[in-house]
Amino acid sequence: MLNNPDISSEEDLVKSTGAEYLRLMVTDHMGPRSEDIDLFVAMERALPEQGRVHIHCGVGQGRTGIFIAMHDMLKNAHHVSFHDLIERQLVFNPGRALDFNKDVTHEG
Repeated sequence: MLNNPDISSEEDLVKSTGAEYLRLMVTDHMGPRSEDIDLFVAMERALPEQGRVHIHCGVGQGRTGIFIAMHDMLKNAHHVSFHDLIERQLVFNPGRALDFNKDVTHEG
């Protein structure tokens, strides 16, 4: 109904399903802050064995790609080489996220 719309925040919607929610505010075209990486790693380590994550940003390339690459490394580094992990990410997201010639440090 238009007069009384049911509006939820992203966090409320996710939590209503029983899922955990973690929001990291990462500036576009910059790398995550060390505190954000620490929070992400802690969340990854707390995931159940078959746990899943949903990662997104405004466009789904830069920031999303960085966190998906970190997720892949944290889950698979014990049986997949770093080179293969990076190659896999470049196939999935050939955009700018893993452009090693671009400065994406938090400092700029």
